[in-house]
Amino acid sequence: MVHQGGGVGALAGSYKLMSQTANLPPLGYQDPTSTGGAKNGLDFLVRQILAEVNTVTLLKVTAVTSAGGLAPAGLLTAQPLVNQLDGYGNSEPHGPLYGLMYFRLQGGSNAIIMDPAVGDTGIGAFASRDISSVKAPIQSRSITRTRPAGRSAR
Repeated sequence: MVHQGGGVGALAGSYKLMSQTANLPPLGYQDPTSTGGAKNGLDFLVRQILAEVNTVTLLKVTAVTSAGGLAPAGLLTAQPLVNQLDGYGNSEPHGPLYGLMYFRLQGGSNAIIMDPAVGDTGIGAFASRDISSVKAPIQSRSITRTRPAGRSAR
C-alpha cells in the first residue's frame, strides 16, 4: 500500500493500492518514492525549495512611469509571458508585476538612456533579497508622465 499524504489536494490518512495510484496526476513534486529513504526525501525537499526561486523570466511591458530625458530611471509594470504551473501541472497565467525597476547602462556620469515602452518584451531578473530600501527613493519621486508606446522622450 502507498500513502498519498502531503501532496496538493491529498487527504491525510488516505491509502490506495499501488495499482490505483499509477494513473493519478502528479501531486506537486511528491511521488510514491519521495519518502522512500533519506536521499529521496532530501531530493523532494530540494525540488520544493527550488520551485519557489524566481531568477529570470520573459516579460511584456504594460505601463512605464518615467520623467523622461535625463531624469533617473522610473518604474514599470509588466506581464510575465511564461505561465506558472499548479500542483497538477496545469498552466496558470501570472498576474501583472507592479513597481519593477528597469536597467540603464551607466558608467560614472555617462549613460545609455533607452527607457522601455509599452509593448516591449524583455527579460526580468529578480532579486533574492528584499530590495524595498533601494526602491524607496524611486517610488517617492513624483513621476507623473507615462509614455505611450512608440513615443520617445525629448
